[in-house]
Amino acid sequence: MDLNIVQRIIDETDKKVISSDCKKTSRKLCLKSVKDTGIVTELALWLYIFGYMDYAILVVDILGSVKFDGNYTFWGNGRRSCRAL
Repeated sequence: MDLNIVQRIIDETDKKVISSDCKKTSRKLCLKSVKDTGIVTELALWLYIFGYMDYAILVVDILGSVKFDGNYTFWGNGRRSCRAL
């Protein structure tokens, strides 16, 4: 994940849950990991809930680069709904 985006999100939001997810993604992010993409999904949803639409879209775009490989477990954990944002 682009560290500039992560740092801007941390600087411009005051929600602990958002900054926590940002810190998790800035350390290590593997878009083939269910856990890591789950954190990205959660971050996008929290940004959307708290009204940070522009940032939510930037984060969702990161998941847009991941191709569906037939693994429904990977894609069934909210990634489809996240893309609906």
